[in-house]
Amino acid sequence: MHEHEPTRVEICLSINGRLDLFVHVAPELARAVGIKAHFGEPVLRTQPKKEEDLMKCPVFKKSAMKKGMQATGDPAVGPGLVDNEDSTITVVAVDSAGNAMDVTDDTTITAVSSDTSTLSLDAPIDNTVRAHFLKATPPGKPVVVSITQTFASGKLGPFRVDLPAEITGSVQAGIVGVWGTPVVRP
Repeated sequence: MHEHEPTRVEICLSINGRLDLFVHVAPELARAVGIKAHFGEPVLRTQPKKEEDLMKCPVFKKSAMKKGMQATGDPAVGPGLVDNEDSTITVVAVDSAGNAMDVTDDTTITAVSSDTSTLSLDAPIDNTVRAHFLKATPPGKPVVVSITQTFASGKLGPFRVDLPAEITGSVQAGIVGVWGTPVVRP
């Protein structure tokens, strides 16, 4: 085997967009005995400090929307949600004035529950997802629906939104789910 300086390859692994680990691999060692990895020091990314620096995801109540969504001609600038006031949520976009925009023709969504034994989800249909509230959550510990909105045009997004749900009641008395404030993830 020839004497070589070890080669260092850096691979960035991201955990929730906040913690990066660096893996250093010496290729000669990997070829001889298998891969050995050394984890470097974690690097914490700073998060926006001011509330106005965070992207908002407004929630519109369907009953409060005048004549549905009105096209303003302005381009979409971020995500929005329509609470259909049943067990469904519709993912929309918002323009710079904060108006809801129907972008069904240009977007697809995925939705995943953090605890499927507490809240399950049907497959989205036309950017609407139906939730099934199955059992109560512990007080202060909501189940989270993680939604990803992808634009086919590629002009915007994708947007990732975490929507918490507090679920109360019982099977005998009735189970009630209440959507919380959505958080846009980086």
